[in-house]
Amino acid sequence: MFYAMISISVLGFIVRAHHMFILVLDGDTHAYFTSATMIIAVPTRIKIFSWIIPCGGGVLANSGLDNALHDTHYVVAHFPYVLSMGAVYALFARFYYWVGKIFGRIYPETLGQIHFWITFVGINLTFFPMHFLRLSGMPRHIHVYLDSYAGWNALSSFGSYISIVGICCFFMVLTITLSSGKKEDVL
Repeated sequence: MFYAMISISVLGFIVRAHHMFILVLDGDTHAYFTSATMIIAVPTRIKIFSWIIPCGGGVLANSGLDNALHDTHYVVAHFPYVLSMGAVYALFARFYYWVGKIFGRIYPETLGQIHFWITFVGINLTFFPMHFLRLSGMPRHIHVYLDSYAGWNALSSFGSYISIVGICCFFMVLTITLSSGKKEDVL
């Protein structure tokens, strides 16, 4: 599992380059990024299979779909879902599991649950509307967009503000736990 996460991190760093900028890719470069996207599916599937047994196939690893979806908001929507809902929530889970064992203090569970739900709602409101923007035909990497996209973009922006509130709740949990959390018996 550890090696799968390291592989995903290294390959994700390489693959992320073609998601960041507007690029006109020649055939060889496009083939390279398509191959890198397919290769990253291997350690990702190892990781996913270790979490849940039934696993579906990847979307952007299919070069035909990658061509159709590459310059759309689908890419912008799916990548943060993978990172925020997969990797970041795993970090939060590790914090809540290990904080008592490391620091000898119990975190306020109610505030921890509030943190989870606020962040969960915020992340979904931020990134799920981007799928509808993709279906509406909005390209990515634009700073001025048509009024027809304004509703989904406003909902997405509102979700990002909710996510910020959720992260502030996490820092409240961290501060309360380390400063005045109840002592836990650590063996």
